[in-house]
Amino acid sequence: PHTEKKFFHHLGEAFICPKVALEYAGKHRISPQAELMRYIIHCLLHLIGYDDIQTEDRVRMKKKENSCLKKVQQAGLLENLIRM
Repeated sequence: PHTEKKFFHHLGEAFICPKVALEYAGKHRISPQAELMRYIIHCLLHLIGYDDIQTEDRVRMKKKENSCLKKVQQAGLLENLIRM
């Protein structure tokens, strides 16, 4: 029997188009780094079970997304995400 312990669990895959994030950021005059990170956070939330189909779920997910993005920004992790 195989006794090696796994310390991870594959949650799924997420595909993010940086070009779309950059275009949206430019159109809405927001930070491209923050917009790209928002997409990353959004995908991760889906992978751990959040959904945004129903209004109530979408509100809950958006609050969590905003909270996570704020923590990333406060930690100074956006500056080197992409170089413009």
